[in-house]
Amino acid sequence: SIIISEVIQVVTSTDKKQEFLDRQLGLLDAFREHVQLDKDIFRLMKDEIRNRVRSDNARDTGFDKEDMKLLILGRYLPRYLVGTVPMGLFRGKLMRNKFLQVCTSVSVVPPRLP
Repeated sequence: SIIISEVIQVVTSTDKKQEFLDRQLGLLDAFREHVQLDKDIFRLMKDEIRNRVRSDNARDTGFDKEDMKLLILGRYLPRYLVGTVPMGLFRGKLMRNKFLQVCTSVSVVPPRLP
């Protein structure tokens, strides 16, 4: 009875972790499509999230805009990788935008806006 209980616990926790990972990767994929993220940056982000979620305890979250913000600003993506995202958004058109170019000439635009 104790052994069966432990087996059920292990299977359940593994399923929850995989479910969490699937939700995060789905969220990232929706983000990629929405902002036309560069495929190489997307692949790096996906690999990083997969590795970090597998080595961490899964938590239960919903699938929404706030979760995407948490995913980008959280511990599942390193800062250097988040810094590569702006050039990968909308096929680089966002960073070539005149308004953003003016902003960068006046001040530094951080990779994570408040």
